[in-house]
Amino acid sequence: MSQGWPVVTHPAPLDEMVSAFEKYAVHFNTTLHTKDGKLLTDNRHYMRQVDLSINCGEEKFLPGHAQGLDFVGFLKGDVQGQVKSMLKIADTDGSLDISTIAERFFPSDGNRSQHNPEEYTAANFYRNRTIKQLVFKMYKIDYDTFGLPYPEDLQDDPVQGSRSLWSRIVSASKGKTFLR
Repeated sequence: MSQGWPVVTHPAPLDEMVSAFEKYAVHFNTTLHTKDGKLLTDNRHYMRQVDLSINCGEEKFLPGHAQGLDFVGFLKGDVQGQVKSMLKIADTDGSLDISTIAERFFPSDGNRSQHNPEEYTAANFYRNRTIKQLVFKMYKIDYDTFGLPYPEDLQDDPVQGSRSLWSRIVSASKGKTFLR
């Protein structure tokens, strides 16, 4: 255990990894997620994107501010290609060995460990709907701020208050104003 949650530091079967993740998610939710929606962590790996953006200067990173982002990438598809594109933007003096850096941290075969990368999917780690809802609730502000679609099976979940459903209602109203 590290800081109250399990850490797996060895190659482990998927079930052990998922179990550790679920325990971590519950711990994170019960100790670091406040009733007013704040997530009290400065761990850059688990920090919400909106909080990271605010810490780095919201005028540079949050949608609707004067300066836009130079690059937006996702950890799916051709990740190495995305990393190379990002590094080309950052390498203003041509001093980076972009291909070597990208291959080291995002190998072209997609495998950086002894684990089977095919097992490490969101579907496997979020197979427990309660865990998925709990994590989504903590990170919902990122989906809303950056206009990301909600996870498919949570889109019309009344517990989560679906932006997707609300967006469809507003769109269908064609700009009409409603009073309570």
